[in-house]
Amino acid sequence: MKTTGHRATLLALAAGAAAGTATAQVPITVISGFNLQTWNAGTAPPNVDSWTPEKPSTGYANGLRWTWQNTDIDGNPIPAGIHRIDDPSVPAITGAYRFPEARAASVDQPSGNLRSWEGQAQPGEGGTFEIWFKPDDLEGTHVLLEIGATNKGVAIALDGNELVYSVYASDDGNANIIDYQHREPLADTDWHQAVITIDFFSFAMTSYLDGVAVDSEFYSPSATYRWASGNPAGLGMVGSDPLFPDAGIAGDAVPVANVTDYNGLISTMRFYDVDLFPNEVLDNYNAITDSAASVRRADFNGDGAADDNDAFDFVAFMTSTNTDAVSAFEYPFPHDASGGVMTVDPFLDETYVGDFAFDRDTGWLNANEPTFQFPVTNVLDPVPVNEPAFPSIRTAFMLDGVEGFRGPKFEWADDTTAGHVLFWLYIDDLVGNHCLFEAGGASVGFSMVTRGDEIAGYINTAANDGLDIAEVASGPGVLQTGWHRFDIVVRRFTADGVGQGFELYMDGQQVAAINDQPGPDGEFGTADDIDNFSPAGTGNTNFIGGNQAGYAQGYGSVALPFGWDGTELTPLNGMAGALRYIQNQPLPSEIAASFDADRTQNVLNDRGDVNRDGAANFLDVIDQLRVIDAGK
Repeated sequence: MKTTGHRATLLALAAGAAAGTATAQVPITVISGFNLQTWNAGTAPPNVDSWTPEKPSTGYANGLRWTWQNTDIDGNPIPAGIHRIDDPSVPAITGAYRFPEARAASVDQPSGNLRSWEGQAQPGEGGTFEIWFKPDDLEGTHVLLEIGATNKGVAIALDGNELVYSVYASDDGNANIIDYQHREPLADTDWHQAVITIDFFSFAMTSYLDGVAVDSEFYSPSATYRWASGNPAGLGMVGSDPLFPDAGIAGDAVPVANVTDYNGLISTMRFYDVDLFPNEVLDNYNAITDSAASVRRADFNGDGAADDNDAFDFVAFMTSTNTDAVSAFEYPFPHDASGGVMTVDPFLDETYVGDFAFDRDTGWLNANEPTFQFPVTNVLDPVPVNEPAFPSIRTAFMLDGVEGFRGPKFEWADDTTAGHVLFWLYIDDLVGNHCLFEAGGASVGFSMVTRGDEIAGYINTAANDGLDIAEVASGPGVLQTGWHRFDIVVRRFTADGVGQGFELYMDGQQVAAINDQPGPDGEFGTADDIDNFSPAGTGNTNFIGGNQAGYAQGYGSVALPFGWDGTELTPLNGMAGALRYIQNQPLPSEIAASFDADRTQNVLNDRGDVNRDGAANFLDVIDQLRVIDAGK
């Protein structure tokens, strides 16, 4: 349809850099320098009241979220259930939400930390909207997706057996208008991909069905076109209540009075703040439907093929499960439900291209949410992990002793509260000095390092009440090769000024710390604690500066123990698993309990529960063997 555009130069420059990058888990189109947000029910956490983006390749991640609209008698959202999908026509779709139970809205927040759809739709800003759906029938009028309002909005709807695409774009004074609508017949109730692209370089609106362009129209150029206003968006519903005058979808493509609840499934939605090219839309379609997707789904042992070895390995894994019910959980680690949680997990990272992005996030929702970056010249390979002692680790990145991850500037964390970093690393050898994690810098920051088989750490805060510069070390002989879970806690009990400290843990046990002393009850943070620091202190001090963080690698002027300046550090050989940054300060007993929870039968059963019926048993073996046979 077009051969030039505003990305032509960037694409040419990126062509060489893209060669040889790691194979993606789900290799969707990722465009360097542009914002992608993708919602995937197959990797969404269960039992949460909103559907957040799983993988931002660039840009902000957390502002665009769908909040479930079905509520209980107290008005609280009822989390939508995730249904396992095992359809050979779409092998890369592993889960979906069923509507109308999953009706959702995206409440517009034009200011503050949460970003709105209106914030994406700046004048002249293009976009791509992709949704995967499977209707129960082709009767009635239903909204699949709608953003904005009648005079600035984007919508994809069903009207009988017709798929309706609509874009109504205008400037702030409505002097320049694009009113685009297209209806495409649907012949069946199978899974379908619907895509709208808005190109404000050539001023074209294009509709796609199942990877193929079905309609395109061009409009008069204008620099003031915007495709969304400030109304709530809707997923499987109209975002605004139809009783309000501003209710409606883009260009009134279907009458709101005719709209009833959508009955069917939605598995995936993606938003790009740039128009995809036709080949990129087709790539996204193929990534979910082609034979390579069948192999990826069936490849249990991660060797790149679907064969009898996967069947053997899966059956062997299932011998460690039992038929106990799987208890639902959101995060297998201690956290305050009202506090912030940010996680990066290789198992949930959809693309493995260029960065390692936060995937499950609450709290700290700033407008430019950071990600961990791969080394420019050394994109790390994801590998499967089947370690019975650590069943919560599903995938890890290989660390080849050259570079780890350059992380975000963690100064966006709330400096007046506690901080907790939790991560999994495989230690290949006990030679040299390695930085496991660091944030901030030498003047304000902290780190956790190894010196041979010893674990040590350092913190420097802006405090004036005792916890300012602290160096802690475990002594030799603590660290061994293999998988370990490490925790760092910066403790802040600020109500009475006690409980401040810096603590390092390995495999659930504290290995080094500077802290107040627990009183007779044996717990930190209670009224009988013995305060080693200044009794006048409050602990409301900055412990993270603005320098970049590092995971399995030190960056910048990191705060280091033993008088190190960074030249003594060598990169880590091994593997990097998930990393969490949590806004809480768990007690030592809670750290130990959460480590035990990471290794429980429940985690094993959750991993083995292929058919998502709540238990791991022979029915899962049958289902997985069928998947492997289909992928061969």
